[in-house]
Amino acid sequence: MAIEPASMTSIPGPGRRIALALSLLGLVLISPRPVQSQSDTGMRSEAPIREVMLSDGVRRYGVPVTIGSVEVLAGLDTGAAGLRIMPDAPGRAAARAETAAEDYTFGSGAHLEGVKGSVTIRIGDLSGAATVHLVNKVGCIPRAPGCPGSLGLKYGFLGDGLPGEGFRVLLGANMGRTSIDNPLIAAGARRWIIELPRPGETGHLILNPTDDELAGFTLLRLLGGFREEEGGGLHDSVLGCLRNETTQARACGPVAMDSGAFSLRLLNAGLGAAPWAKDTPVALEFMDDHRQPVAAVQMIVGHMAQTLSFGAAPRRETIVQPGTAPYFAYSVLYDPARRMIGLKARPSPRAIGGVAGSLPAAVDPNARRP
Repeated sequence: MAIEPASMTSIPGPGRRIALALSLLGLVLISPRPVQSQSDTGMRSEAPIREVMLSDGVRRYGVPVTIGSVEVLAGLDTGAAGLRIMPDAPGRAAARAETAAEDYTFGSGAHLEGVKGSVTIRIGDLSGAATVHLVNKVGCIPRAPGCPGSLGLKYGFLGDGLPGEGFRVLLGANMGRTSIDNPLIAAGARRWIIELPRPGETGHLILNPTDDELAGFTLLRLLGGFREEEGGGLHDSVLGCLRNETTQARACGPVAMDSGAFSLRLLNAGLGAAPWAKDTPVALEFMDDHRQPVAAVQMIVGHMAQTLSFGAAPRRETIVQPGTAPYFAYSVLYDPARRMIGLKARPSPRAIGGVAGSLPAAVDPNARRP
């Protein structure tokens, strides 16, 4: 698996897969660092985040984005960067094509070719001029000839390689540098909060949150080296560990925050070939600058539709790809100016009809330690 200027969303990996589900929510253990006032950082706005279920049972998430004067549901992917538009996407005709070539490669091996364009976009009540990727061709890189890009222009963003599924526009929302604009920043956002929809709930993308909305977040610094990845899926990485609560085996390293990923993966973990057994309790711990746990999400292997796999990557570091688990457990704050990600525990969803007990609830990450 090459770490390219790309999302890590669709990277296939070796090893068996076993079901994984969230059972508990993370709890911030230390007082949050104060977040600076938002009074001078732009108008607050909000857009809904909608769940889209693929035919293989994978949940994806979309945000309404207006391109020119046409609204389209764009796939939300914090493991990617930039607004990328397929040829048949609504609103594409409003974009002005430029002569500069624009290419993009996903970790799955899907390779997009096209040109840079410019268009006015609107997200919530914020709007601005943005450079975008006008995709004209989709294929695979040589090392992954059977990748989802083999569908050609039938390829859909976040579509798991399923013909005709996924999105025609990708809203790449990580904080990495890229050759086209971050669409949220281009629209006028200085900071944003992502709350993915859990079953029975409404998701929210909050742009330029208020001081009250910023209260209670614990801030984590982006890891050096990974924060410089050019638009890659590892860009928004913070320090953390995945711990087997039965054996206390741990894998620690960069935790790649990627809303476009669905399953939990460990890369270069050195924990053997087979993932941990069904019903194993595991904890995803987030660490501060002193390598002390400040928040945790507990999960149970073998529940719901998420999967656990072990794999390898060319980089030497152990890499934790937690999938959507942190986004179900926390509201996630993105602060590009300060190069930080913030976490705040979401309210318990136990009162939600039909899913009580299967979604996160607050837990002390040290409580189950011997």
